[in-house]
Amino acid sequence: MKSKTLLSQSPVIHSDETGSRINGQRHWLHVACTSQMTYYMIHAKRGSIAMDAMGILPGFNGTVVHDFWKPYFKYPVIIHFVILI
Repeated sequence: MKSKTLLSQSPVIHSDETGSRINGQRHWLHVACTSQMTYYMIHAKRGSIAMDAMGILPGFNGTVVHDFWKPYFKYPVIIHFVILI
């Protein structure tokens, strides 16, 4: 089974994104992970366009641990667990 499918079926995932440079232009490294697996994707966008393209959060119905960034709340079926540091 593919890692994206396994992540989509996990009860809890962690998700984040961070800036990265590719050929001098800003892109975003998106990540979705559990303690057992990690999926990375580079995308030119940071928000829900990239999250949709990653194909894990759309249709996900578990708990996502994230940093309270607004685009995560586009997915209303998800239980949002936010860590504020």
